[in-house]
Amino acid sequence: MKGESVAYYPATEGARGDDGERDALHWARQPGARQPGGRQPAPGQSPLRYPEAGSRPGRRRAAWPVRLLRWASGIVAGGIVALALAVGLVAFLAEDWEIAGPGAASVAWHAIGALIAVAAQIAADRAHGLGAVAWSVLVLTTGAVVLLTQWWS
Repeated sequence: MKGESVAYYPATEGARGDDGERDALHWARQPGARQPGGRQPAPGQSPLRYPEAGSRPGRRRAAWPVRLLRWASGIVAGGIVALALAVGLVAFLAEDWEIAGPGAASVAWHAIGALIAVAAQIAADRAHGLGAVAWSVLVLTTGAVVLLTQWWS
């Protein structure tokens, strides 16, 4: 925009952004002393205006291998949660149906695995770079351990 300067102001303590991290700088245009449309600011009102939603420069997207790993670990985390719920339900119904169901240890290990996987997936979704990779690998490892120890042993 012609004749308009861009000013950067340090962030203050305030609301967190959509991605869970506070922006380092607030971005604002300062078109002289006039409001958009040529109006004078009211007494005590700042002459600054903030850009429309979505026009602020955002973070770069993660590289496609990191996004792919997050996607895969999200599916594994969801699968572990589904397995934990299914094992818990079968253990609950086994007594009523008078059949041998999974023991309390199996239910506990599935629940612990599900909690670890979900917590690690949340951390992976919030992290960037190698941190996201490490958390995603933890989710995949947890899924492998639950499957190897509770289903294929």
